Amino acid sequence: MENIIPFSQEGSPDFSILPSAARIELIKRSEVVLLTPEETILESFDYSEHVYFIFKGLIAGYVQRGEESTVRWIRGNNDFAFAWNMDNNSFGFQKQLTGQIMVALEETHAIKISFENLRWLQDKWPAIKDVLSFHMREYLALDKWLQVKGDLQAKEKYEFVQRHVKFQLDKVPDVYLASWSGIRLEELRVIRKR
Repeated sequence: MENIIPFSQEGSPDFSILPSAARIELIKRSEVVLLTPEETILESFDYSEHVYFIFKGLIAGYVQRGEESTVRWIRGNNDFAFAWNMDNNSFGFQKQLTGQIMVALEETHAIKISFENLRWLQDKWPAIKDVLSFHMREYLALDKWLQVKGDLQAKEKYEFVQRHVKFQLDKVPDVYLASWSGIRLEELRVIRKR
């Protein structure tokens, strides 16, 4: 079956800036996958070997500590998702997050590529690394902001998050969004009813 990647999809121009040789090589070194709702992509403390470029759907990353789960991030259409390994430094960051679980929140179509192949592509075409690094800085800024901005009213926080993500928050299940955004579950349900 031919491996087709929607490079020209509206809202997803990132890889269209690459030379055609880089796009062809990306196609050769990747796989298009269909993830079902609630499908676990990575179990806690499993070794993460892939990055998922999402062109339709939602993926969440969370950690489990005893009985408590904390959502670390949610990514949707035209984003990419991955979990860090202690020794995985593909993007030039020194993050040391372990124990992450990745799960599809709805039917998700994604491009799956190994860190090894992504490193090869970044070495050969630095534009790929530039694109990924740009998005990484955006994600890290938003995720950090969500952790420190407890002083905003729930509605303000919800609206801020919606302005800074590429997907509709109403697609995210309540418990995942409440954990990630820091909005109390009861307040979130009231906001969503309006």
